[in-house]
Amino acid sequence: MRLALTSGTPGGHPKPTFLVLDHGGHPIAFGKLGASALRRSAARREAEALSHFASINDWAGMAPGLMFAGEVDGTYVTMQTPLRGSTGPAELSASHRRFLDLLARKERRPIGASAFVRALDGRALALQEVRPDATHAMAVLRPLLDGISASPVIVHGDFAPWNLRQRDGRIAAFDWEWWSIDGPPLIDLLHHVLQVGFLLRRWTVERAYAEVRAIAGTRPHGLEPEDVFVLSGLGVVDYLLRIVEDGYSDRSPLAVAYGELLARILALLPTNAPLLPR
Repeated sequence: MRLALTSGTPGGHPKPTFLVLDHGGHPIAFGKLGASALRRSAARREAEALSHFASINDWAGMAPGLMFAGEVDGTYVTMQTPLRGSTGPAELSASHRRFLDLLARKERRPIGASAFVRALDGRALALQEVRPDATHAMAVLRPLLDGISASPVIVHGDFAPWNLRQRDGRIAAFDWEWWSIDGPPLIDLLHHVLQVGFLLRRWTVERAYAEVRAIAGTRPHGLEPEDVFVLSGLGVVDYLLRIVEDGYSDRSPLAVAYGELLARILALLPTNAPLLPR
């Protein structure tokens, strides 16, 4: 067999990963190394996600299979089966929507009580000196979230073409390091739209803002436009914090764009929160 190695995307915290290949160059398995506290935590979360998917027959093939998870010489290691197919398309399709619909539960309940929102509260508080706009946003969004009732979903957390595979008209996803078993709808869909827009199509903030408003106008999941703006703000806060958590500069063009988009979304909402510190 052969090994291919990568340390992850340049600029962020190292994400050591290796690919096991057969002699024909075909992937046999992916391995991830929890070489730091951050990467160990991410690897454990992903192992939890893949174990959960393996327990439900209807979700077969939607995520990699977990071959191994545990300590090897003091390093937490996961081994996963590869997903077959081609890279996911940039355009959101019916296949994407079917994938996301399968991750939704049937009952409806207040979004503010979800594990995703509770975790986001803690993350924003931990990084309030670096991203005070995220802390301010949660103060605006929190009371509004408690008034939104929707079907909770499993959130992938980084739902974008480079983490997806397409085969036989079906979408599958890998890199479940930022998953949440209990989150709001629309987070993944909006993440896909905005990541493709900013990174592949070089959208301006104005263009991204117009797209968020267009999505809100369709009333997805039966949500009112204002509710869609609230959930959009939540998704942008999530990604702004992750930029910092993953070791990237909070002054990068992408971070600046998301920060400006968050401000525009918040301006659409009623608020009794204190003004953002200057």
